[in-house]
Amino acid sequence: MQKDRRIDHENLPLVTVVTVTFNLIRNNRKETFLQSVESVHLQTYQNIEHIVIDGASNDGTADLLASCVRKYKRLRYISEPDRGIYDAMNKGIMHARGKYVVFLNSDDYWHDLHGVEWSVEALERSGAAFSYAPAKILDQKKSCQWVVYPDLSSVFFSASPFNHQTMFTRRDVLLREGMFDDSLLIMGDLDLILRLVIRKYDSVFVDRIFTTYRLSGMSTELIYEGDEEAAKVLYKYYNTISVTDIDTCRRIRATKRLPLGILSHVHGCSIVQAYFLYEFLPAVRKNFSRISLNIGFVIFSPKKFLKKYYTKILHSWLRQPVRKVYYALRREKKI
Repeated sequence: MQKDRRIDHENLPLVTVVTVTFNLIRNNRKETFLQSVESVHLQTYQNIEHIVIDGASNDGTADLLASCVRKYKRLRYISEPDRGIYDAMNKGIMHARGKYVVFLNSDDYWHDLHGVEWSVEALERSGAAFSYAPAKILDQKKSCQWVVYPDLSSVFFSASPFNHQTMFTRRDVLLREGMFDDSLLIMGDLDLILRLVIRKYDSVFVDRIFTTYRLSGMSTELIYEGDEEAAKVLYKYYNTISVTDIDTCRRIRATKRLPLGILSHVHGCSIVQAYFLYEFLPAVRKNFSRISLNIGFVIFSPKKFLKKYYTKILHSWLRQPVRKVYYALRREKKI
């Protein structure tokens, strides 16, 4: 268990916010981009630099960025061709000067002005490699919104465990781990998070809702392509752990169950959901696999019960209270 570290409030670490853009005017994102930029520069946390990586837009976006730079002193931008969104995000990491890096899309924003402050405080106190938090999802087409809570165990099944706009990551860790895989189209976030989790970097949960994610953009337009790309991401890492194939990875994604060879490797990851899934449940299934309780004509088998319901239990609304109880028992303070 890590002890809380003291925070030097006079020398707060620099945070780099990276926003990737391309043809904002043509794609009707001018207003959402301006809202995103303002949400960064109104944060209570003062030591922030904001870098916009533009892919050589040709629709007047450069003029818009220049006007923003004149208005916001902490904003700078680079406009040049790139090979896609993850190549642009890697450029942001290379140009960043901050200890922590976070990526905020041009149509998303931080609705709470304390978000950066909360995240940095959690990271500095815990010494973790990255932080994550819940996010509010905004579907403007259907005029509705809801909150999504993180579930880090889902990364093992190629599902996005949280919104990357809430993820603050140490820059040195990003560089050490090779940043984003820019050969991927939309699953670069999943690839990076899975890499960090499998290699057992510590993370910290920030139990605050400060991010609004608009349900739009490339990730929603290419959902079917994303399914196959996600299976390929699983294969890239699981093939090095246990003998498997791409079809096995597709089944993992569909059934949300891992082969024993992979279970034994990820079993030590410091995630509360993973702790519950990969330490508690396999032990119960092993110890009680041959036990059944006969009550009249009803036969209760713990093994069959867990096999049928453990995934539903993990992904139910109970996971947040379970997390808090778990950390309370370990006497760890989670923000």
